[in-house]
Amino acid sequence: MKTEIKIKQSDTTAFDTCGYDLEHGFAWITIDDGSKQGLPLQACLEQRIDGNGSKKSINKNDDGMTDGICADANEKAFEKFGYEECRAVFYREMRRMGIRF
Repeated sequence: MKTEIKIKQSDTTAFDTCGYDLEHGFAWITIDDGSKQGLPLQACLEQRIDGNGSKKSINKNDDGMTDGICADANEKAFEKFGYEECRAVFYREMRRMGIRF
């Protein structure tokens, strides 16, 4: 039986549980694992051609979820819930926020 992956609901205004940052080029969600802070999942947004920030889109073939800083952030969620399951939830939430692929 698979564990349902739920998005962490913020009990404070200290952080957003889902979002993106066009200046820094990241999109993220926080998975509810029962802990206070939850488990992060993040990916890289596509860079703009002119080099000024990022587009509101993700290249699924080069999303950075398993590379560098994103891989470090995503490791615990992948271990607990599985790589494919986490990606499915991540992309579902990105669509809800208007991120293109």
